[in-house]
Amino acid sequence: MKFTDKVTHMAIYRESHQRRAVMANLTHRRDHPTAATIYDDLRKEIPALSLGTVYRNLDILETQNRIRSIKLDQREARYDADMNIHAHYLCRVCGKIMDLPLKPDCCQIVRELEAAGHRIEKVSIDIIGTCALCR
Repeated sequence: MKFTDKVTHMAIYRESHQRRAVMANLTHRRDHPTAATIYDDLRKEIPALSLGTVYRNLDILETQNRIRSIKLDQREARYDADMNIHAHYLCRVCGKIMDLPLKPDCCQIVRELEAAGHRIEKVSIDIIGTCALCR
């Protein structure tokens, strides 16, 4: 359910069983699943769950900056609960997305922008190619 906070005009959402389940599912994996993959996993536990409910909860979690959506190469959105700054590598052939750690000097750019008073909302470094297994 959505409410509006009159002071900040930001949406406030009541925590739900379905949202907690979506977040828990996403937190315990590193494969950057689609909404359909999360739905398939969760409907075993929550038979009344709909794919629309999964999408709505993913949108809310992203609005709350608890997860991020990854849209690479015109493919279906994938989801990531790792909110640390990191890059992604997408294999065009198999579709696998891998997390890539960034070197400290790369993150320094973000710190410098923040120190100068800029508000950073999202950092995205995406590398697209063909993985070693698909080559």
